[in-house]
Amino acid sequence: MIVARGQITISVTKDGQYPAQEFAKSTSGTVAPTSGWSKTPPACGTNEYLWMRTGIVIPPATSPVSWTTVRIGAIDGATGAKGDKGETGPTGSQGIPGTSQYFHVKYSANANGNPMSDTPNTYIGTAVTTSAAAPTANTSYKWVQLKGSQGIKGDQGIAGPTGADGRTSYLHIKYSDNGTTFTANGGETPGAYIGQYTDFTAADSNTFSAYTWTKVKGDKGDKGDKGDTGATGAKGDKGETGPTGSQGIPGTSQYFHVKYSANANGNPMSDTPNTYIGTAVTTSAAAPTANTSYKWVQLKGSQGIKGDQGIAGPTGADGRTSYLHIKYSDNGTTFTANGGETPGAYIGQYTDFTAADSNTFSAYTWTKVKGDKGDKGDKGDTGATGAKGDKGETGPTGSQGIPGTSQYFHVKYSANANGNPMSDTPNTYIGTAVTTSATAPTANTSYKWVQLKGSQGIKGDQGIAGPTGADGKTSYLHIKYSDNGTTFTANGGETPGAYIGQYTDFTAADSNTFSAYTWTKVKGDKGDKGDKGDTGATGLPGALIRPRGEWKANTNYVNNTQYRDTVIYNGNTYSCRTDHTSGSSFDVTKWTLFNEFINVATHLLVAQNATIDILGTSGLFIGNQAKTQGWLMTGGSIKHNVTGLELTADGKLSLPKTGAILVGGKTFISDGKIVADFIDVNKLVVKRIEAVDGTIGGFKISANSIGTGSTSIPTIDKKEMFLYDDMIGFNSKNRQVIVGPFSTMGVDYLGRFYDHRSRPYDINRGVSISVTGGRDNIALAIDGGIVVDGKRGIDEYIEIAQVWYNGSTRTKVLQFKNGILWSATW
Repeated sequence: MIVARGQITISVTKDGQYPAQEFAKSTSGTVAPTSGWSKTPPACGTNEYLWMRTGIVIPPATSPVSWTTVRIGAIDGATGAKGDKGETGPTGSQGIPGTSQYFHVKYSANANGNPMSDTPNTYIGTAVTTSAAAPTANTSYKWVQLKGSQGIKGDQGIAGPTGADGRTSYLHIKYSDNGTTFTANGGETPGAYIGQYTDFTAADSNTFSAYTWTKVKGDKGDKGDKGDTGATGAKGDKGETGPTGSQGIPGTSQYFHVKYSANANGNPMSDTPNTYIGTAVTTSAAAPTANTSYKWVQLKGSQGIKGDQGIAGPTGADGRTSYLHIKYSDNGTTFTANGGETPGAYIGQYTDFTAADSNTFSAYTWTKVKGDKGDKGDKGDTGATGAKGDKGETGPTGSQGIPGTSQYFHVKYSANANGNPMSDTPNTYIGTAVTTSATAPTANTSYKWVQLKGSQGIKGDQGIAGPTGADGKTSYLHIKYSDNGTTFTANGGETPGAYIGQYTDFTAADSNTFSAYTWTKVKGDKGDKGDKGDTGATGLPGALIRPRGEWKANTNYVNNTQYRDTVIYNGNTYSCRTDHTSGSSFDVTKWTLFNEFINVATHLLVAQNATIDILGTSGLFIGNQAKTQGWLMTGGSIKHNVTGLELTADGKLSLPKTGAILVGGKTFISDGKIVADFIDVNKLVVKRIEAVDGTIGGFKISANSIGTGSTSIPTIDKKEMFLYDDMIGFNSKNRQVIVGPFSTMGVDYLGRFYDHRSRPYDINRGVSISVTGGRDNIALAIDGGIVVDGKRGIDEYIEIAQVWYNGSTRTKVLQFKNGILWSATW
């Protein structure tokens, strides 16, 4: 087996120059080693980093004049096991109805959109308005290049092998449209004719007659049968992000359903991504169960046809082909499983002129490439963004939308760019239309047509000829695949599978006999779930993103441990790659395109005018790196993973019984109760207050009373007030007023007025009653006797004064009845 692993470097050499590279290890991850450099990578132990240096050797020197050194290995902690699946978040709340807005699309051959049309072209223009009528001015649209521009001229082709006389031959190729003159770009643009010649000069000749011309593009023939679908082309550069649309017209709730299948008719279908994807739009949240309810389109490109066999190359100087053999070992003494083909901790290598690998362990030179597990290391540098992960599980169905004006999305297909004729069967072009009617438009002009399948690519150039064997016969390596080791996979064994079969002979055509191949299992069984790795150390704080607006000339931009500058240039966002002061023009080598990514794993994230959709059971976690404390945003809610405090999807604040809310650093709500030193409000309106303890305005609250004091008259200086359900009283030193029934010393009272203050030079007044202004004014009506100074009042006359009046003595007589003064006479 001939294997090339890791990195293959192909360099164009000049005047005998050739590249050199050496390896060394060091315990420092920032300072390169000064010694220990060798041609092969050393085995790295605990807390050791692998370094590489490269340079150019210019004969007759045997080593480079200068080296470029980089660290290519880092110490990382073991990867932890995948965490448990989080709980499904609550259903999102009802969306807010928005103002009707319309999305318009135009195309143009020019960057400014003038002139523009509805036919797809190099540039696409978009506009969002509140009118259903599309704007007619090209300036009303945002224009972005839809097709990639012509690439720059490629580097000089790789030099062919050196011939027997040691001189390097060069193959020169140019193109012509008419067989008499070069095409544009000095003949570099492909045309109907190809011209070739070989010599020992690297530079292409600009003389047309120096080339031997062959017409490679025939005259246009009759329209042939429809060709097989071509392989999917490479993904083009991402266009500029269009402007954020305003809130659309709320419509009748519609649901978009997706299923997958291995077959074109969708039977059987499942939720696991497969070769075909089926889509359906219904007014029900439940997905259709019939495969015929879905539109089925091929999601993965079909296997392309096998390329032609390359032309055999010229025989080398001695006619012998060298082979690099590689096997692996886990312990440095025996091969790994599968005869040493399974990668392990050690790699063994040797070269000879025999194609077959040796099964003798000592025939290989062994190097340990996997160091012992070291102590928990510092956090490694951020790696490149990983490949797109498997499709996540379908999230929960959203809630019913607000009823609005119904809008319907219609799809048709056609073999032609103008959509005529059109059908419901997926084809090369797809047409879309949005109407307010459930009935699909019948006119092809009502749809926007876009090419769905890539056009058939031109046939590739002839492959590079392989080396001729020692006997002058060209050998061919044949490869097919199997899923079970007994039969070919689909497409006659061309579809990759768990087993790979190989054999070599001198016949270009592949054999269809399964036993003709030597089979090797290349996909191991799924291993047991590994132990959970140690938690990695917390990384250093990342650089702070610093938006600088539009790019400007003669301006200093930085990328250091503190800041990473970003700018906007020609509608794209760029991140500064290295510290520099800008010149008069934008230097793309100093910047990295920083627009939008499908999958992002980074310490730094910028999203200008963006909306982050957290769909289904997916969530956004904001907290510490270990995710032991923080907030999870999912399903329209925000919930703390420790306290359980949650802002629910329906706009409510939910607090568990054991949770608490702090205000001003103090607990305000705890265990379902409001806890506060005081409540400061202008007006407090409650339906019911129940209080059996505490104070109000300094008055004590008990189970059946409010206030302090009792019916006992205080003899010390204090002020008291007490309120029972049938009595109220006021106390101060030697004074008391009680209104209401009470008993003391076995005597019942309805009230008491008491003032026993000692004031020899002042008057103590008990009760003052003033009643005037009526026909009769009764200040006090008593039905019953009275007690005066401890004695009951009686009915009698009392003489209280004698005076001399007009020569005689007069006496003032008071008459009492039932202890009440009845009359006063002289």
